[in-house]
Amino acid sequence: GKLIERFASEPELDAESRRAWIDVLRETARVDEALALFRATSAGSARNFTAEMRRELLEMCRESGREEELVATYAEMIAAEPDRVDWREGLARYWLERGRRADADRVWDSYLAAYTDAPHRLAAANAARDLGQDELAQRVAEECITAGVGALEARMFLFDFHVSRGRAEQALEQLHAFDREADPDSPLRIQLAEAFERVGDKQRAADVLSRLRERRGEDAAEEDLDMRLAWLLSEVGDEKTALERWRTLWQKTTSLPRRRQIEDRLMAVASRLGVLADLAIELEEKLADGRADDRDAGLLVRLYQKVGDPASAAEIIGEHMK
Repeated sequence: GKLIERFASEPELDAESRRAWIDVLRETARVDEALALFRATSAGSARNFTAEMRRELLEMCRESGREEELVATYAEMIAAEPDRVDWREGLARYWLERGRRADADRVWDSYLAAYTDAPHRLAAANAARDLGQDELAQRVAEECITAGVGALEARMFLFDFHVSRGRAEQALEQLHAFDREADPDSPLRIQLAEAFERVGDKQRAADVLSRLRERRGEDAAEEDLDMRLAWLLSEVGDEKTALERWRTLWQKTTSLPRRRQIEDRLMAVASRLGVLADLAIELEEKLADGRADDRDAGLLVRLYQKVGDPASAAEIIGEHMK
């Protein structure tokens, strides 16, 4: 009791204390106090209680058998905060646990009628999917596509949804449709490439990024995109093009830590292609005729260190420092 009183008297509580307060109320079956706290946080003095924490307080009604009060309070919260999915999710879960699937589906009717934008509708689809309301989740996402409202985001949702349910063919259908419908230079194409990777189609992922890079132009290409593409090219066996990409990146990047990362990749690919010695000769020639900069010298030093020749590395440092 004293611990609960102390929590109640504190105007500001950290997340751990808020969690402890809820746990103590549950362990001591203080349902009335839990509901009072729920209503206090709902009334505006939220005291940083998350929606999930507030829902836990409300769910204590269920644990104590006060189910009519639970349903009535969920309905009250839905009316007060119609745009939030949390309360609808809680009420839908309650009906599903009682085998009343039609009632669970009806929880979403007023929400879907009121909100036609993609963020709201896909939030509902996500919640429905997590609750196992698969038909509803799929229908909502497909309606977004038909209406042209967040169609690409809806396709990505359906891809994830089908993957999670083990439907590989349907998942791929969504990716191919996404590829046809997305603008050639859409940043969402990076998500598309990642999705193809997830299903093991690295060749298609590399194709998507190659087309995006070509569309944007080499100067506008982002380093992260180029690095991902270079890695994918190696993965699909196009080591020669991968090496070219790593060399271009090595020349462009201004970040020293990133340059070190790129050098590691560059040397690994060169080694697999059997051209590491050629790279060393090229850099040595630049150093010998005075065309080498710090970047060239640094790579040559790292190359000699990689092949276990610290003496040559030290010699390069000495030569370049003159």
